[in-house]
Amino acid sequence: VLGRAQAQGFAGADYDAVIIGAGMAGMTAARLLSKEGPGLKVLILEARDRVGGRMYTHPDRDVVPHGVEMGAQMIHGSKVATWELIKEFNIQTRPLSGYGAERDLVFRRGELAQAVDKESIEAAWDVVEAASAEYQGPDISWQSFLDSVDLTPLQRESLGSAAQSLSAEPNAVSLQSVMAMEGAWEESTDQNFQIIGGYSQLARKMAAELTCKIELNSEVNGVYWRPGLAGISYRSNGSTQTLTTKRLVITVPIGVLQSGALAIQPALPDWKQGSIDALEMGSAVVVQMLFRLENGKALFPESLSYFTADDRLSFTSPHGPRGDVQAISTWISGSSAEKVSRMGQEQGVAYLLSLLEAASGVEKLNEKLTWYQYKDWIKDPYSRGSYSFTRP
Repeated sequence: VLGRAQAQGFAGADYDAVIIGAGMAGMTAARLLSKEGPGLKVLILEARDRVGGRMYTHPDRDVVPHGVEMGAQMIHGSKVATWELIKEFNIQTRPLSGYGAERDLVFRRGELAQAVDKESIEAAWDVVEAASAEYQGPDISWQSFLDSVDLTPLQRESLGSAAQSLSAEPNAVSLQSVMAMEGAWEESTDQNFQIIGGYSQLARKMAAELTCKIELNSEVNGVYWRPGLAGISYRSNGSTQTLTTKRLVITVPIGVLQSGALAIQPALPDWKQGSIDALEMGSAVVVQMLFRLENGKALFPESLSYFTADDRLSFTSPHGPRGDVQAISTWISGSSAEKVSRMGQEQGVAYLLSLLEAASGVEKLNEKLTWYQYKDWIKDPYSRGSYSFTRP
């Protein structure tokens, strides 16, 4: 089943290179191979019925012609590498005004706890950066380090939410990794941008210009390898297929690699397996909602940025009203995402509406909700989480 006989006994190979996964990593690998090795026979195997992986714009353009992101939300900064592709494919973007308000409104148990002043938070970051530069001990959790620094409770809580960017809890993620991320963030993130029409168009345009073949609905479940040759077993259209390749590039998320759903024989070298084991997959649930306007007026300000401290989730407005509706984007991470995931879609959305009502003061939102989409990345078998982070 794993192509063991083929990999052991076949002198040639079906392909020069096979790539598992047609997300951004897999398609980038294919682009590089086509440029650096013209004439190579390359195949991409993708389990989903689409390309793009965790870059996913909801396809219902009749309801949401502006594009509603269920995965990757935005371009973080004007200097990041994504712009090379944006410019190459002539994709339109716009600055995202919903992020970057002078104050974030923080709610606790349904009531406004305090508006977090960004000057206070920037001052707290200065204190933390200085303390981390002097710290000589072993890597510890982000929360443990914050507890040791002289901060106000609100500053500590706000900085703890930095782990939300990794879909992790502050007591689970590494101090060193947060500080490295913050340094890179400060260097590159001068402004957030939104792709007009959605991120999926970037993935589709990348796929369209690839010279190699992409097989969708092809779930790889086993690999048998030896130096110079690999046998691959995958399910396609209800039947098991096998093939061989001289080189194999595996780009599936860490959550899939750690799950054992992809059997690799013999086991990977210790140095490589150790790297996989040192990471952890973050948890995220994304819910996009459209609300009917009242008397032609928006229910929420366009610069909306609610963060519920108890539930580690945020409500933002990705753009102003369009037609007779207004969109609200909900990002839930860490233990809160796991809680919503356990609730399931119907109960989870009702729970989020109750929190949004409490935060915004707008009542009976369930009656104003005209459309929503729910994406649980934790239960997605081809990602098993949002993105990886490093433990202490």
